[in-house]
Parts: sequence; C-alpha cells; structure tokens
Amino acid sequence: VVDAARVRDAAPPPVDAEVLIEPGGAGVYDYTRLPIGGLEMARAVAFSPSGDYALVLEANDDVHVVSWPDGRATRFTVDVPGRYLAWRDLVFAPDGSIALLVGVDDASRGWVFAFDEAAWRGGAALPFVEVAHRDGEPIVAIEYPWEGGLPVVLTEQSNGQGWIARLRELDPAAGAFTGFLAATATGAGCGDFAFVDNEFGEPGMYVVCGDNGADHRYYTTLGGVGEWRTQPGTSNTGNLAHVEAHRGGDYALVIGGAGQVLFRFAGGLLNRAEQAPRFNGIANLAFQAQGQRALVVGSGGRVLEYRHPRYDDVRDVSIGNFDQPPFNGAGAHLVDVAFHPGCDGGLIVGGRSDFNSSVGLVVRFDLVNGPPARRCVAR
Repeated sequence: VVDAARVRDAAPPPVDAEVLIEPGGAGVYDYTRLPIGGLEMARAVAFSPSGDYALVLEANDDVHVVSWPDGRATRFTVDVPGRYLAWRDLVFAPDGSIALLVGVDDASRGWVFAFDEAAWRGGAALPFVEVAHRDGEPIVAIEYPWEGGLPVVLTEQSNGQGWIARLRELDPAAGAFTGFLAATATGAGCGDFAFVDNEFGEPGMYVVCGDNGADHRYYTTLGGVGEWRTQPGTSNTGNLAHVEAHRGGDYALVIGGAGQVLFRFAGGLLNRAEQAPRFNGIANLAFQAQGQRALVVGSGGRVLEYRHPRYDDVRDVSIGNFDQPPFNGAGAHLVDVAFHPGCDGGLIVGGRSDFNSSVGLVVRFDLVNGPPARRCVAR
C-alpha cells in the first residue's frame, strides 16, 4: 500500500472525468467530523437519491436524519415495545420515496421499517412505519436488484447445529414478503450480500458469512434453473464481513480474512487470498454511484481508495491524527461509508462502544483534487 494521502493527480482530469478515473496518483481527501450531540455508536449510513440528506443508523433504536451540506441532524427513536432493536442495514428505494431499514430484536425477530420521506418533509413526529417482521429470522441485509424490481432481504438463522441463509423478496407497499427465492445451509452466520453477475453475465446473489466461522455462497440461474454454489472459487477466506458490487454488478469487492484481505468476486468466483491485497483492520466499503472509485474504511481512522479497475493499486488515504481533536478517535472503528449521489464527497460513520459508554462518529469527506464540476458545495 502506498501512503499517498496527499499525492496530487499527475494531469488534469479529462472532460468527462465524471465517469473516468484520473490518470495517476491517489485522491486527496478532506475530513471533517460533524458535531452531532448525543450520538452513540453508528452502524450504517445511506444518502437519499436527491442528495438532500442521509440517514445514519445508531447500533440500536435511534436514527438520525443528517441534512446536506450543512450537517444538521435530527434524531428519531424507532421503538419495538419491550424489545431491544439492533439495526443492521438500510437502502433507499430508487425513487427516494422511502428508505428501508432492517434489524433484529433481542428475541431473534427480524424487522423491516420504512422511512417515509413525504411524512418527514411534512413534519411528522415519527416518519417511520413497520413494514414486516419474521419470528426467529434476523434480517441482516437488504438490496434492490440492478435491473429493477422489488428489494430482497437476507436472513440468517441458527438451528443449534448450523446456520441457514435465506433470500426473500419484499413488497414494501403490501407490507409482506411476496417471494421466497432460495435458502441454503451455511457453516457460519451470514451478514451481507450483493447482486453480482455470473460467468455468463446473468444476475446472481453473492452471500458472505462471518459470524462464528467463515463461509460464502452464490445463488444464480443457468438456463432458467436456480442453483447454489458452495464456497465458489476458494475456501481460504477467513471471516467474511461485507460485500459491495460495482455499478451494474459486473464484479464485487469483499472484506475478508477477518478484516485483513480485500477480495474480488467476478464471473461467479472469489479470487484466492494470495491474489488479493492485504491490510489491517478493514471493515466495510462503498462505491460511488458512477462506479469509478470506492472507499474502504476500518479501525483507527483507516480509509483506503480503490479506483476502478485498479485492483492492484489500492491507496492509503486515511484520516490523519485520528486520535486527536476533533475526531478523538482512540479505540474507534469506522464501519460504514456512503458517497453523495451528486458530488465527490460523502459520509463515514462509526465510533466506539464498551461497558462504560458508547460514542458515535459521523465524518464528512470531500475529494479536493477531483474534477471541479464534481466538487461538493463548499462548507
């Protein structure tokens, strides 16, 4: 890894740099912690397609609506009566009308809630409604297919002897799971999935598992016949944490090796660990909407920049002096990242939590040496 957090691009960007990568050098990023009071450990973040705001999920119960670009935050508490709700994932509908939030309570019941944008803009006291739930099936991830259609949720279930991963189609308007897509036994609890094409360029769903073990599965169809593939490509993965598909699903990047390896899944196969770049303490990643770059985040203020398709040239653009004010990040972990849909910036979330306290972090990032037309509104 080249420590190039302050290396500037070798040449000016081309006219259509919005969809092309710079000819050389890493991006230069400016990081600013947002002053959000009372924030506990943050779990996930996603931007509305409009770019006006983002949702930040705390690890439990609370959700913050963070306006862009001023960073003002409004907190809401989503209450499951008598239960402790742990958030796991969220996704916005393509039209931005709702965001779907998924999680699990302390009775192993999986939940889906909808954030209603129109209700929020209308000043509703609580712009969240329950969509659906499943007893005994924690819901851990949710995604919309690239080609359109209803979202799909991933559930994990322990039966005392092993784990079962299930993919279910959800109709938010009907408030019901309308289709059971597939299920498979796994050797570990599964926590994330992505829509990624198979070797024939047809859609599939790649599932990664890292709870109490390591495993991965791929579900796709050949000639109209569905099939599960067990550990496609390699079994030497270590615990797999998160997967994020490149725009359109032609390939995906995968956090594995218990936070030590950045794998690549393409053509229905995961590459081998010896072919993959290695790092320390990486946890999650996200692509820009246009797909030209991704940021990988992790412990100690670690941020890595991947520029499509340069898999062998991942650069270190970490947050400097992360343990010092205003970040005060000693012992903190960055666990999710989201790009703004309309400009070269976004938000990173995380924090630290122990028996004594829980402190959350929301960090704004801005690419300062990218195409001028893509720069975010000045603060």
